[in-house]
Amino acid sequence: MNRFADGAVVTPEELRKEGIVKQVERGGVKILGDGELRKALTVRADAFSKGAVAKIESVGGTTERIPGRQPPVRHKMRSAATPR
Repeated sequence: MNRFADGAVVTPEELRKEGIVKQVERGGVKILGDGELRKALTVRADAFSKGAVAKIESVGGTTERIPGRQPPVRHKMRSAATPR
């Protein structure tokens, strides 16, 4: 996310335009704490990992959860050995 200007507001749509995410799912976008952040940004997303919040806030940025949408739900797959 260092390609955005210092102080920019980053939304899921901006992330898609920059090619950081391929598509904005109807469940939304979750920001993870991978990588390094050097700029203070306001990041708006559907969900944030604890590590992402810590990194964004450590450089003076803020996080804003988009209200109304729920983060994607991951379903566990049953193995073939699991009885139905």
